[in-house]
Amino acid sequence: AAAEPLVTLPIVMVQGNHEANDQFVYGLFPTSNDTGSFGLDYGPVHFSVLNDNAFGEWNATAMAAWLAADLAATERPWRVATFHRPIVSSSNPHGEDATNKTYLLPVIDSGGAQIVLNGHSHNYERSYPVRNMVETEGGAIHFVTGGAGAPLYTGSYDRGYTAVEAKTEHWVLVEANSNTWTSTAYDLAGNVIDTVEITR
Repeated sequence: AAAEPLVTLPIVMVQGNHEANDQFVYGLFPTSNDTGSFGLDYGPVHFSVLNDNAFGEWNATAMAAWLAADLAATERPWRVATFHRPIVSSSNPHGEDATNKTYLLPVIDSGGAQIVLNGHSHNYERSYPVRNMVETEGGAIHFVTGGAGAPLYTGSYDRGYTAVEAKTEHWVLVEANSNTWTSTAYDLAGNVIDTVEITR
């Protein structure tokens, strides 16, 4: 049923831990480098797509430097960092990834990205704007969208920076122009789980 829409829609692959550095992933979604990370412009948005599974070949310091350079090079009004393991997450299990928190969070907190998109935790989450894991006006908003069919996670660490957390399969629609980012999360019945509008 999905075959026809998938051949007409653009797809951006953000590798997860189950794909790791699988040869078939690179065969289906080739990149211009051996890290699996790349920058992509789509309308007013620049996506910095990181393969945070590649630590064996690409150390975390180099990954953070790549992210900082890629974000700094764009002139698009919206800068989005996307990678698999979340830095800001109330989910139990998984929750916050220590390596990404140590190396990528300072880049994001420096103003490099306004939005962070992650998976890994099998739920939906949206943070308040945060810097250094503390709610801060003008900080980045972190989204976890990991409810695509795997068993859902039940517990919560109940972090103070989490605005919304929902244990449900879902999908997220994003609309962006040069001034406004609007995202709405829906469950599979079409009910709205969360909606947020962010202005620059």
